[in-house]
Amino acid sequence: MLQGDGMLRNVMLGALLVVLLFQPAHGDVVDDAYRLCSAFRQTGMVSDCQVRGGKQSVDVTMPMRVTEAIKACPQMARLAAQAGAHFEGEWQLRIFSPQSVRPMATCRLALP
Repeated sequence: MLQGDGMLRNVMLGALLVVLLFQPAHGDVVDDAYRLCSAFRQTGMVSDCQVRGGKQSVDVTMPMRVTEAIKACPQMARLAAQAGAHFEGEWQLRIFSPQSVRPMATCRLALP
């Protein structure tokens, strides 16, 4: 299932932990965004996670290469949806490196 180097494998294992840790409460979208950040933080793989309601984004900072972020972003968004996260509208997952100001990867957080 996972190909490539060890960092991408670790990220995907972390994403699987997000699925296990995410506890949807069927609240509003912002509540799900904060729960998703909490789950990401509990994996220990992110150095920061912020919910930006005005931008409709969940911004995750983690040490990885651009190519890994581009591959991991849609997979993590899909896993979050499968875990029960409900994001309506134009919500996005944005992955930043600790050194970047702009996201390395952006993908839509959609309804399951």
